[in-house]
Amino acid sequence: MDDAPFIQSIVAAAGMNQEVYFPKPQVAYRIQTPVTLRQGQILEFAKYTKIYDYTNDYCFKIIGGTGFAVDAKTHVTIKNAEIIGSATALGDINLVNLENLKITSYFNVSAKAIYIEDFFQINLKTAQVNATVNEHGVYVNAVIGNSGQLNLYNTIVQRNRIGIELIGLGNIIDGVNMYGEAIGNDYGTGMKRGKNVYNVMFIGSHIKNHDIVTYSGDTAIDMVLSDDTVAEGITFFNCLFENNKYTIKSNNTKRVSLIGCQFSGNNISGAVAILQGAGDA
Repeated sequence: MDDAPFIQSIVAAAGMNQEVYFPKPQVAYRIQTPVTLRQGQILEFAKYTKIYDYTNDYCFKIIGGTGFAVDAKTHVTIKNAEIIGSATALGDINLVNLENLKITSYFNVSAKAIYIEDFFQINLKTAQVNATVNEHGVYVNAVIGNSGQLNLYNTIVQRNRIGIELIGLGNIIDGVNMYGEAIGNDYGTGMKRGKNVYNVMFIGSHIKNHDIVTYSGDTAIDMVLSDDTVAEGITFFNCLFENNKYTIKSNNTKRVSLIGCQFSGNNISGAVAILQGAGDA
């Protein structure tokens, strides 16, 4: 049966700035319509709780008003769940935490496991995004306002068509930090950085994009931009790049620093660590 109306009723009754706790069900929760969270809420599930998403949309939504950042929805947290089928849509938001979440096994051709649009100070803490084989693991966009400060701590993104994409289609993204991140074994690209994205930092991250046998992806970091676009400022500090045909491809990207990194192609034919474009500076 659909548990979404029950969960939504509890969330609505709790009101703003309240914490809502759901115990572990006998098997799992089933959600067929998205659950929308309110201002200041903490939604916590018992550890190891499974949630099956049958919405064909997004399982949980945290969405503010139309005027970013004045109408942003803030101080919202989701904790302790394994979401199977889709994930969480976020838009016009500040100060949002996703903690101890596993998001896995979504095969829809338009699926974006975690979708973030127009934001400040978003944290993914000990999260895992796994097996969105036809689309994105994490998709981050700035449309209305200048967005920034997305932090990923001890987070794994793997076995997706594109692991992480950062792009500012309508405005800029300034500040994405990845601490102990792992991006691996994707079907296309590990991380794709598009236009209007500034100041991205990887610290102690492990980035590999195919295991030679099973997965088709060949590029770890794609920073290739067309001539009318630009992105600036990316730093890799003490990172390991392994099993990539192309580790870094770039064009029209400025201020790229690599400090204390290791590149290992592991005998992949024609492997290239860094492939620069004419527009790089």
